[in-house]
Amino acid sequence: MAKGSRTSGAAALEVGAPSVGANAAGRMTGIDAARGIAMVFVCVSHVRYHFHDSVPALYSLLTNVTRLATPTFLLLSGFVAAYVLSSGKRAARINLIDRGLFVLFAGHLLLNWVELSRISFQEWIFARVTVTDAIAISLMIAALATRLPAALLAIVGATLAIVSWPIAMLWEPVAPAARYLGITLFNVRSEASPLADSAVVPYVGLFLIGMSLSRWCSAQLAARDYVAAARKLTRVALIAVSSVLASILMWYLLKPVLLESMSPPTLDFARLTLDPRSKLPPSPAYFAFYGGGGLLIAAICLIARPAFLVRPIVNWAATLGRASLMCFVVQDWLFVLTPALLGFTKLQSIPFWTAYLIVSLLVLHAFAMRWDRVRANRFLTIGLKQSYAARQA
Repeated sequence: MAKGSRTSGAAALEVGAPSVGANAAGRMTGIDAARGIAMVFVCVSHVRYHFHDSVPALYSLLTNVTRLATPTFLLLSGFVAAYVLSSGKRAARINLIDRGLFVLFAGHLLLNWVELSRISFQEWIFARVTVTDAIAISLMIAALATRLPAALLAIVGATLAIVSWPIAMLWEPVAPAARYLGITLFNVRSEASPLADSAVVPYVGLFLIGMSLSRWCSAQLAARDYVAAARKLTRVALIAVSSVLASILMWYLLKPVLLESMSPPTLDFARLTLDPRSKLPPSPAYFAFYGGGGLLIAAICLIARPAFLVRPIVNWAATLGRASLMCFVVQDWLFVLTPALLGFTKLQSIPFWTAYLIVSLLVLHAFAMRWDRVRANRFLTIGLKQSYAARQA
């Protein structure tokens, strides 16, 4: 990819219809917007818990919709990581490792404070597994996979995501060390824990698939032909989503035969494998269906048509996407910690939580605007990139 594709501030395309391009910092506004939309889904997912008993139909609807958040963020984080690494410079790899280490430590320490009221500090440090942990590890792996071609990244990523599923479903570790590895790496069903809302190995796999998509679109990204890149992402998304829907259709058509020929445990495993709602541990259908949905959102944000309707949403959401780590931490404080501290966790009023969601999103966006204005992402470092730059000076 040409160096200029990340340093120029041009926002229009030279090829194809106008779309949302790169900002002055060389970031892809459309991809940032899709990440910001995923952040909104995260916020909504917190609100849905308050409707579990009072409005179960609404709870179920919001649960199914907000499952888009994690696969979308993993894929697009991988997409951005490969874009950053495309210069081939050692400094880019150092920066990514530096950011990964910061996310690993800061993200782990700044999230889930509410859990400290019911578990020991040792458990809080070592028993939790968060999505930021998986992303941090993925960033560091990405820095080591700079030279891998798109096809190999896709194969490795898909293998990790698919093979992790039977391991998570069937493995029943006994030894303490094995149990810890099982829940951390795969979120094994036999060791399910509310402290583990991530599965590192399959999440890394999806991140690598996002990297492969970025490499596959590298020519279009270098030429700033974001419409062509969006078309590629749309094709992948439609294949992924339609394959899941076709599998579900086949399941229902063949179910009478399968009921007679398969044992109940095997039937249950097959059903959950094809169910996109199987989030923890994450099934292949979950990744394909919701990851495909996330790619469609990214494609729409990249094309940004019709402009009068889509562009305001893209610009608003991109602000959240550019400050994704800060937003992820603050939304945890707003939607989990604050209600627990102020004692309104058990409220089930739809108007109240709708208003709280809107106000919280406005607060989050205000913080993100300020964060963006002062370029605060440059402070998300443990010092590796500064020391490397000093040695090169």
